[in-house]
Amino acid sequence: MTASVYNIGLQLTYNQPWVYDYQISPQLGDKYPTMLNVITGVQHSHDSNVELIHSSVQQTVFIVFAKSPSFNQDLYSAMVAPSLQCNLLTETWQNGPKSGNLPSACNQTSRLVFLLLVI
Repeated sequence: MTASVYNIGLQLTYNQPWVYDYQISPQLGDKYPTMLNVITGVQHSHDSNVELIHSSVQQTVFIVFAKSPSFNQDLYSAMVAPSLQCNLLTETWQNGPKSGNLPSACNQTSRLVFLLLVI
């Protein structure tokens, strides 16, 4: 379990979440240093993306994807769909339609549909 918590913390340093409040004991911070990095705002500065495979206690396999802002590509079209080798329907937060952070890409090998409204 410690290795999984370490890897999840590492991936969260790529995502750079905004943690508004936290409380963690020094002992827990020592046991899980990557989680301490996440809640105190330490960011991963080497690679721009990572894909790790985790397995649970019941041996269920999870593939977890993470990216930093410097990846500068859409997570689903650049990493998830190619890795899973499938088409996807996604509902995502893309920093709003006017952010201009990611340009359109029309040369993808997987079909990806961004759902804006689900009824």
